Amino acid sequence: MFHFGKGGSGKTTIARIGAYFYGEPDSETDIGGSEFDTVPRIGGQISKSTFGLIVNEHEGVFKCKRCTETLKTTVERTNARRRYEGKQLITILALATLSFTSNSPLPNIEGLTRRFVQLMYSHSEKKTDDEKKEFMEHFRMDAPDLCLFHRLKHLADFVVNEISENIKLLRMPWKDLSNSLIMRAYADCERKCPEWLLEFSQSVTLEDLDNEEIESLRMFFIEEINKQTKNVKVYSAEDGYPKRSEDYFSDFVKDSNDFSERVFNVINKRLIPYMVLHHGRDGHNYVCFTSGLRIALQEAEKVCYDLKGIAELLGWEYKTVNMAKRTMAMVIRFDKFLTFLYPDLSEKEEN
Repeated sequence: MFHFGKGGSGKTTIARIGAYFYGEPDSETDIGGSEFDTVPRIGGQISKSTFGLIVNEHEGVFKCKRCTETLKTTVERTNARRRYEGKQLITILALATLSFTSNSPLPNIEGLTRRFVQLMYSHSEKKTDDEKKEFMEHFRMDAPDLCLFHRLKHLADFVVNEISENIKLLRMPWKDLSNSLIMRAYADCERKCPEWLLEFSQSVTLEDLDNEEIESLRMFFIEEINKQTKNVKVYSAEDGYPKRSEDYFSDFVKDSNDFSERVFNVINKRLIPYMVLHHGRDGHNYVCFTSGLRIALQEAEKVCYDLKGIAELLGWEYKTVNMAKRTMAMVIRFDKFLTFLYPDLSEKEEN
């Protein structure tokens, strides 16, 4: 689980409520990110028990490639890692379930995001001081041994018994299984299950993440073009003298023609090394992106796919083009690139 969003919206509290299914949150099960930011620390924490573990403010772990690869492995296998002690190979088991809390979203690292259920806590879910106080006092959250959420252990015991008697239940989709077990528990108590208890919060989807990355790329390209805009010399058609940059360029785009001319001049002058303008046999201009784009994105800490992956994300072509030599590049027609950068361009042209 990955809880992220506004501070004071209840994400850490929700994670701690989940800890009461196993026992109660303490210094062993409710830890900071600094206790979970290296491969040995990850292995040590998740191999201690099968009980749930809360990791607060985890940023360091996802900045380390070896740590993220370890986490991807632990979701699908019982082994977290192996290491040698002398001449003996020791297996570190992946036993604990994990619940992360953070103000920032999970980095969209390929293969990592689909292994998490991400819950976003928006601004509207931020609690007032009075709401927090009332909740804390009612459920006795500041006194874990007296907390009312200890009652959740009865439900946990029921679930363990049901699955022990019929292990095939684990083949069910987890949401269906969750609701089935909750309804069985209420039926055993001869009580009616409230409808809200069978509902699920909407998690962040892979499509949401793709859209977020596409927008991040769009903004990156615009920023790169804007940085180079004032380096372009534009000559007056009347007297042949260069125009002053402030006469031609401004932070305000007047219309689609102005925007198109800006972008064309920046790319045509080769001011952005990984963007190359190419005139196609069909009479259209194309923008070819070389592998330098990946390096630029990496330096800017943006999308971390290779060039082919970026092309697939954007729905553009990835093919061999002739430059100084034949090379693989991401290719998009110039007018379609403009529409991508300036989404209402086509609407303005239609009007």
